[in-house]
Amino acid sequence: MEFRYLEDKKYFADILCGGDIVRLENEYKDYFDFRPASIKRKEFNFKIKKLFPIVFKRAKGICQICNIAKGKEVDHIIPIASNQLNKKFRKMKPIIANGNFKKVLAENYGSNNLINLQLVCKSCNRKKWHNF
Repeated sequence: MEFRYLEDKKYFADILCGGDIVRLENEYKDYFDFRPASIKRKEFNFKIKKLFPIVFKRAKGICQICNIAKGKEVDHIIPIASNQLNKKFRKMKPIIANGNFKKVLAENYGSNNLINLQLVCKSCNRKKWHNF
């Protein structure tokens, strides 16, 4: 796995497998895809109609985060891209150029592999947005 920053790899190893980087590389490799987010989003949008019934059936229709509400959305467990770790570890700030606000640079992480997808309710999906 080609993480751009070692601390990101350590972060995911901590939250997914108790800090075991070897286990992350072996057991969780299908959760990650470091290609550009734009490519992965296009693929996801193309595949979502076929993936939704599979993810829905696997979750028995229940949100996999709160385990209460009916799940209506497919969510990436590891997000396709996130700027949260650039904010957290590298203390990057948004750039304002020519009067235009720009976000902090995002890193590309998550895959569209079925193993990285979960069924969630709208509420849980919105709460999760800024946690990675």
